Amino acid sequence: MKKFYWSKIEQVTEGGMTFYRHRFQAYPDIEYKGGEIKVDAGGVPTEKGLLILVAAKDHTPFEADDGLLAIPVGQDGLKVKLGAIDTPTRLDFRSRLADFGHDATDIEALTDNTKSFMQTVNDLGQRNNPAFDVNNFDLDES
Repeated sequence: MKKFYWSKIEQVTEGGMTFYRHRFQAYPDIEYKGGEIKVDAGGVPTEKGLLILVAAKDHTPFEADDGLLAIPVGQDGLKVKLGAIDTPTRLDFRSRLADFGHDATDIEALTDNTKSFMQTVNDLGQRNNPAFDVNNFDLDES
């Protein structure tokens, strides 16, 4: 099954080197597709996360990871309006965006009930890549 995640960008130190990566890179041998982390002139990430698409039979470990925010619908549900999902799921999604450091204005823009998940996924994807289009973002399931 394929699922979208907003993968938190984190600073890590490994082998004496400090660098930025997104959270899902901590999971070896799991197929995913993601872009590059957008950085400023000083090499510091400009965004709080990176949109990724993960192909896995079991998403339980990723859904339990505080550094990963699962988009509440699968790839087939992208046309669903945010207002059509149940209130607890919608509120949890909003709360998790706040946990990632998004402010109230940004959360409102991302979770407007009249938007489809496709619009939200495109908005998240375009933060690191202005040319991002969810219709051209896929990976083969293994």
